[in-house]
Amino acid sequence: LVGKRYLGRSTDNPQEAMMGVASSLLPHYTEGLIGRAMSLIDLAIWDIKGQHDKQPVWQILGAKRESAPVMLVEGYPIEGESDDEYVERLQARAAEGYSYLKLAYTVNDPERFTRRLRALRDALSPSIRVSVDVSWCWSNPAVAKQAVASWEGIDLVWIEDPIPADDL
Repeated sequence: LVGKRYLGRSTDNPQEAMMGVASSLLPHYTEGLIGRAMSLIDLAIWDIKGQHDKQPVWQILGAKRESAPVMLVEGYPIEGESDDEYVERLQARAAEGYSYLKLAYTVNDPERFTRRLRALRDALSPSIRVSVDVSWCWSNPAVAKQAVASWEGIDLVWIEDPIPADDL
């Protein structure tokens, strides 16, 4: 649905290409799967433009610095991993120099996730920033409020995608 609409479009102006495809998909382009597909293709087009122009994309976009902080998306559960092993794994990543960790919320065991989140936050330096990606799995604001209340006192930067984007 999305990819074929990019065929034949120039990569010289990625923003123009995306806007042309987006307008051809109204009103659906903001929906989850289509929006994600468009985002991935948009990233690929910028990469193609950078390779063609022999410039990093950050320079094409006008950035002035050559480095930026990195948010490591690392907190996905590993089957069979104990709570202590989870915390040790993420502590090791922080020790490697990552100062910002994004964790994946575990929808099938929210109590265990909260236990791990508390243990991790207690084990990390306060300078390490932590956010949680809920991946749209809270079904309504009441569920979200209940989960967030269980995280009282945990220093989080933000909670990403708590409820489905199309749930007005």
